[in-house]
Amino acid sequence: MAAGLKNPAAADLDAAVGEFAPFAVQLAKDLAAASTYYQKDEYKTDSFAKGKELHGKIMEGFKKLDDLHTKMGNALTEFKKANPADM
Repeated sequence: MAAGLKNPAAADLDAAVGEFAPFAVQLAKDLAAASTYYQKDEYKTDSFAKGKELHGKIMEGFKKLDDLHTKMGNALTEFKKANPADM
């Protein structure tokens, strides 16, 4: 990222990626935790308590995913328009 630069070349794209990346990492961790939880049959000993918690986090994550993905895609499109590849 260009966070340390005064005038980053792709400020909007950098900001969009900066918001999306940690969100995507956390969503991936929640999905992995849910997978492990069910693979290890942990739901049998806690009456699905952790499963319900993870379900809520994952559902909220997927609601936000589309918005952040669109924001990042739009920023990339604008960057490509402003900085066409030198053929």
